[in-house]
Amino acid sequence: MKKHLVQLMSRVQGLQAIVFTDREGVPLIKACTESAPEHALRGSFLATVGMAIVAVHISFPRPYLCLYKITAINVVCV
Repeated sequence: MKKHLVQLMSRVQGLQAIVFTDREGVPLIKACTESAPEHALRGSFLATVGMAIVAVHISFPRPYLCLYKITAINVVCV
Protein backbone atom coordinates (compact mmCIF):
# COMPACT_ATOMS: atom_id res chain seq x y z
CA MET A 1 0.00 0.00 0.00
CA LYS A 2 2.78 2.41 0.94
CA LYS A 3 4.53 1.71 -2.37
CA HIS A 4 1.34 2.57 -4.27
CA LEU A 5 0.99 5.83 -2.32
CA VAL A 6 4.57 6.81 -3.15
CA GLN A 7 3.84 6.20 -6.85
CA LEU A 8 0.72 8.34 -6.57
CA MET A 9 2.70 11.15 -4.94
CA SER A 10 5.16 11.16 -7.83
CA ARG A 11 2.28 11.79 -10.28
CA VAL A 12 0.80 14.75 -8.38
CA GLN A 13 2.92 17.89 -8.51
CA GLY A 14 3.51 19.46 -5.10
CA LEU A 15 2.07 16.55 -3.10
CA GLN A 16 4.49 15.84 -0.26
CA ALA A 17 2.61 13.39 1.95
CA ILE A 18 -0.39 11.11 2.17
CA VAL A 19 -1.49 10.12 5.66
CA PHE A 20 -4.44 7.93 6.63
CA THR A 21 -5.53 8.44 10.24
CA ASP A 22 -8.31 7.38 12.56
CA ARG A 23 -10.72 9.94 14.02
CA GLU A 24 -8.32 10.86 16.84
CA GLY A 25 -5.46 11.64 14.45
CA VAL A 26 -3.43 8.47 15.03
CA PRO A 27 -1.56 7.71 11.78
CA LEU A 28 -2.47 4.32 10.28
CA ILE A 29 -0.59 4.55 6.96
CA LYS A 30 1.92 7.27 6.12
CA ALA A 31 3.85 7.91 2.90
CA CYS A 32 5.88 11.08 2.51
CA THR A 33 8.75 12.66 0.64
CA GLU A 34 11.90 13.86 2.36
CA SER A 35 10.80 17.47 1.86
CA ALA A 36 7.51 16.99 3.74
CA PRO A 37 7.34 19.13 6.90
CA GLU A 38 7.85 16.85 9.89
CA HIS A 39 5.53 18.81 12.20
CA ALA A 40 2.61 18.28 9.79
CA LEU A 41 3.01 14.50 10.09
CA ARG A 42 2.95 14.33 13.89
CA GLY A 43 -0.06 12.94 15.68
CA SER A 44 -0.62 16.18 17.59
CA PHE A 45 -1.08 18.14 14.36
CA LEU A 46 -3.21 15.44 12.76
CA ALA A 47 -5.50 15.42 15.80
CA THR A 48 -6.18 19.14 15.34
CA VAL A 49 -7.68 18.40 11.93
CA GLY A 50 -10.32 16.28 13.64
CA MET A 51 -10.98 19.12 16.06
CA ALA A 52 -11.34 21.49 13.11
CA ILE A 53 -14.11 19.31 11.71
CA VAL A 54 -16.00 19.67 14.98
CA ALA A 55 -15.40 23.44 14.99
CA VAL A 56 -16.89 23.75 11.51
CA HIS A 57 -19.93 21.73 12.56
CA ILE A 58 -20.64 23.99 15.55
CA SER A 59 -20.24 27.15 13.43
CA PHE A 60 -17.07 28.79 14.71
CA PRO A 61 -16.12 32.07 12.97
CA ARG A 62 -14.98 32.01 9.36
CA PRO A 63 -11.52 30.39 8.92
CA TYR A 64 -8.38 32.04 7.60
CA LEU A 65 -6.57 28.89 6.46
CA CYS A 66 -7.97 25.90 4.62
CA LEU A 67 -6.59 22.39 5.03
CA TYR A 68 -7.78 19.73 2.65
CA LYS A 69 -8.64 16.40 4.18
CA ILE A 70 -10.07 13.77 1.93
CA THR A 71 -11.97 11.00 3.66
CA ALA A 72 -15.28 10.98 1.87
CA ILE A 73 -14.37 14.03 -0.22
CA ASN A 74 -14.45 16.48 2.70
CA VAL A 75 -12.80 19.90 2.59
CA VAL A 76 -11.98 21.07 6.09
CA CYS A 77 -11.29 24.74 6.81
CA VAL A 78 -9.44 25.77 9.94
